[in-house]
Amino acid sequence: MNVYLIQLISKIFSLLIVALTSLFNTSVFQTESVHIINTDRNRIVNVVNTVVPYATVTKYNSKLPSTTTNILQQGKSGISYVDETGTSAVLQEMVPQVVEVGTGAKGTYVGRVTGYGPDCQGCSKAGNVACRTREGTKHSLYNGVVYHDAIYGDVRILAGARSLFPCGTIIDVSNGKTAFTGIILDSGGSMEKAWQSNGSVWIDIAYTSQREARTQGIMSGNNIHMQVKRWGW
Repeated sequence: MNVYLIQLISKIFSLLIVALTSLFNTSVFQTESVHIINTDRNRIVNVVNTVVPYATVTKYNSKLPSTTTNILQQGKSGISYVDETGTSAVLQEMVPQVVEVGTGAKGTYVGRVTGYGPDCQGCSKAGNVACRTREGTKHSLYNGVVYHDAIYGDVRILAGARSLFPCGTIIDVSNGKTAFTGIILDSGGSMEKAWQSNGSVWIDIAYTSQREARTQGIMSGNNIHMQVKRWGW
């Protein structure tokens, strides 16, 4: 008989033996049943949630007009629970709401707006404004006509009657078409005289030069609305 044929028959026979052994020998594979009993399946636990309304803390600020109210911190109610076993926990802490209320003058005016530059007649040759900044430094209009306020951001430098508007006063100015926010950092004799003599409100917008004030003024004229946002520093 052909040797290769004998080897083939031998291999087939070996495979049949392995297959039959795996099929009938139970010791090769074993199965085991695992039973899990959920003892809490039908248990009902009573939990009581409690909502703690947030408290309101009011702070009064004489630097703000009486028409101003700011929310400094948003309030958030607290949530806690207790179950039938007496176990309790706080799910969310109560956060009080902090409200700032202005007690200063109302600060609403209608008046005149003009413009000026550091090279105006009677102005400082160095272009320095009359007020010092909040940081206590001098500011020259030659270095810019915008001041960065810690609260109101970049605001335009203004001149006004110092007896009415203390240094650092923030004012919203609008003529109905154009609006901007400015800060009083300068003063002027004519503006002071107008306020003292007949109660007329007059503010000057700072520019880099007199020519810019005349040709590129953002706003000028009478009957312009002014709303104080902060009195002084």
